[in-house]
Amino acid sequence: MTGQLIKKLGDILQSLHADYYYEYDEASAMNVKADAVENSAGLIFIEEVRGGRYRIPQNRTQGFFRQKETRLSIYFCRFSKELEPFAGLGNTPLSVQAQHTLTMTRQAIRDRIEEEVVVPFMEAIDTAMRGDLRGYSVGDYTFTYPHLSRFDSNEVAVVLDFTLLQQTPCTTTFR
Repeated sequence: MTGQLIKKLGDILQSLHADYYYEYDEASAMNVKADAVENSAGLIFIEEVRGGRYRIPQNRTQGFFRQKETRLSIYFCRFSKELEPFAGLGNTPLSVQAQHTLTMTRQAIRDRIEEEVVVPFMEAIDTAMRGDLRGYSVGDYTFTYPHLSRFDSNEVAVVLDFTLLQQTPCTTTFR
């Protein structure tokens, strides 16, 4: 069940942009794998699913439905050579100006990530929920811009957190 969902999500993610690698793995293994990603390439990483929730809402007028909520975190990263000149900045007046430039550079990269893969991913999921992922829904997407690199010092990321809800009729009747 969850494995099939991850496969479908992987298919969607791999179709978004040829310049991004895709991985589904535990975080500790990704630290090593990210070293193999070419500088200036992108990485889309689904962190291994660790939990969710089953619910059986009882609505006597519409029948009984089982709901499975799967919590997902997807990291959309770029490893950018644009950040290399800013490595090891100190506290000099010159570094303060460079820090502002670094901040604006990171935001420009995040904007690019959102345009290239985050927004297209949400649109593709919406389309898939009317086809291959019928019976699934997403309430809200929450995004974060991590302030610390997770895999590499030249990394800039947008993390998308959301819950996929799958609703199916129960095969047994509860009283």
